[in-house]
Amino acid sequence: MNKKVLFSPIGDSDPVRDSYDGSMLHIARYYLPNKIYLYFTKQMLKKKSETIQAINKLYDSKKIDVAIDVIEGAAEFAHSYDVFHNEFDPILNKIVKENPEC
Repeated sequence: MNKKVLFSPIGDSDPVRDSYDGSMLHIARYYLPNKIYLYFTKQMLKKKSETIQAINKLYDSKKIDVAIDVIEGAAEFAHSYDVFHNEFDPILNKIVKENPEC
């Protein structure tokens, strides 16, 4: 069985905006990854609970298990490119090592 992993930085339109799925939830709904890594800037941490609830609701409705790993990034805001540049490589390398079957 092919397992799938999703790494998603969380933004203003996640998990839902104007009654539509945000990008992360849309991808999760379509691909149903087995593990989801959510990257939150300090500003987006306010959406942590809402985002996890939306994912759990989606997976509960499909009777599928999902593992969610929350990454609290060092960046304050989403436009902090230099912080992302330094953080993403180690995070993505860790994800690859933790999920060799994906």
